Order: sequence, then C-alpha cells, then structure tokens
Amino acid sequence: ALVVVLLLRRPVRRLFGARVAYGLWALVALAVLAMLLPARVVVVSAPAVAWGAHAAAGAMVEAGALASGLPMQTAPGGPAILCAFWLGGVAAAFANLLRSQLRFMRAARVGRGGPAVVGVLRPRVVTPADFLSRSTPREQSVVLAHEQTHIARQDSRINAVVAVARCLNWFNPLVHVLAHYLRIDQELACDAQVVAAHPAVRRSYAEAMLKTQLAAQPLPLGCYWPAQSAHPLAERIGLLTRPAPGRGARLLGAGLVAALALGGALTAWAARPAETRIGPPVSQAPEEWGQQTTQTALAEPAKQQPSARARTRAQRPEPPSAPL
Repeated sequence: ALVVVLLLRRPVRRLFGARVAYGLWALVALAVLAMLLPARVVVVSAPAVAWGAHAAAGAMVEAGALASGLPMQTAPGGPAILCAFWLGGVAAAFANLLRSQLRFMRAARVGRGGPAVVGVLRPRVVTPADFLSRSTPREQSVVLAHEQTHIARQDSRINAVVAVARCLNWFNPLVHVLAHYLRIDQELACDAQVVAAHPAVRRSYAEAMLKTQLAAQPLPLGCYWPAQSAHPLAERIGLLTRPAPGRGARLLGAGLVAALALGGALTAWAARPAETRIGPPVSQAPEEWGQQTTQTALAEPAKQQPSARARTRAQRPEPPSAPL
C-alpha cells in the first residue's frame, strides 16, 4: 500500500490537487486495519466416520486438559529473544520521541519555536517571540490561518498516531519513509486549503514561508513545516504558482481515491491466509452438528462398559433344565 501511494502521490497532485493526494494515505491506514480484522473461516467437510472420530478426539483432548489443570510448558528460545529485542527498540524509540518533544517545548517556552501546532488532546498554536515584528499583518494572518487549518483537520493527532507507529515499527524502514512523505503531503494539502479559502494571499503566503525560521529540532507530536532542506519549501512555493483544480476534478479525484482505498483494504484482507476448520458432512444440517458431537461423546463410554442390567443378568444363575 505504501509503494502504491508513493507512486501515485505526484500524478494525483497534478491532476486533482494536493488535498486529494493527501487522501491517498487512507489506503495505508485501511490496509493496516484490514490486516487486524479476523481472517476468513473455511469449513472443510469430512466423511461421517472421520467427523465422528475428530469430534470424539477433540472432546477427549479438551476434557484431559481441563482435568489436569497443568499450565503449558514453554522453553525460552528464538521468539522470546526476538520479543525482548523488539521491546528494547520500542523503549529506545519512545525515549527519543520524548526527548525531541521536550526539546522543542523548551525552545517554544523561550520564544524560539514555531510557528507550529503543539498538543494532541488540546492542540494550540505557538509562535516565535519575533513573530509580530518580523512579519506584516497580512503574513501573520496567513500563517495563523495555516496553523488553525491544521487544528481543524486533526493533523496533530494524525501525526501522533504516526509517531507511535514509528516507535512500534522502529525496525521497518518503510514506516519512516511513510512518516516523512506524509508530513510533506499534509503541509501541501493545508496550503491548498488556505489558498482556496483566501485566493488573494498567494504572494503573502510565499513571503511568509521564506521569512519563517523553521525549528532546528523535530516536533514529533504536532505540526510544523518539515523542510530540513530547500526541496519541500521550494515545492510548496511552486505549488502556489499553479492554478488549483476545479471542483469537478477534485470530486472525481476524491471518488477515485476512495475506491482505491476501499479496494486496497479488501484486497489486503482477502490476501490473509484463511482459517481452516473441519466440519461435518455436507449432507448434514448445521443444527445437527452439535447433536452429533454430543451423541458421539456419550456413545463412546457406552461402548466401553456394559450396562448395569447386563451385568446383573450375567451374574444371575440359570435354572437347571428339565429332564427329557
């Protein structure tokens, strides 16, 4: 799903706009959710004799496990070592995330951080100390509109989920690639929404980008302009010079992206190995399955031991036969 998004994000942005391209990332989220759903169950029918033996064996194993009450014995091996190694990496990743977040918050408290949105439960906008003196009133309005758009779109909470996913999947380089490009598409979509609401501020918007000093420290739980180099900033300014797609093109693109995301999620779920279960013969009705299992479990002890009437009849002496 991630490879598909990386291949389509630029063509979709050119044809349908940055906001539709940002919606492509729903494909990855839905594919992950589809893999967490229960797998398909395939019931394989068996002959009546085999089904009865299978049911009786299952009942005997379950009864033996309940009667013994003994816990399962597991020896430490490869899986336990890998699990401990993974937990160590998760702890180190969370520690690095917390260190970066605290460093940015310390810089913001002394007026050296932002503009940015910080906070997950209660997002808020922080600006540097020289924000009012360095920017014109029009530039200030577009920057604040940009950050308020982040809050309205729940981008800071999306970034928090991505940050947690990076910590849990610290060993997977594709997750880190996802986080980098998702941030870029997120900023481009936010720019497009602000410019669409205020078409006359394109020049002021570009000037505000050039004047804004980007934070030197990353901000894991929040929204900031992630231009560690000139490439993303140049891409954002270049996007402002292009005409925005029309409403019809955006609706068409949104429909295609939604269909792609749902189809990808269904494909991911269908590709999971199915859970196979042994069932009764096809000719048997489903409501008779439990009855046959119960009858099989009850019939086995009856075959092994004679009834009480049979034992009494065997012990009673027979009367002597009459003489001819």
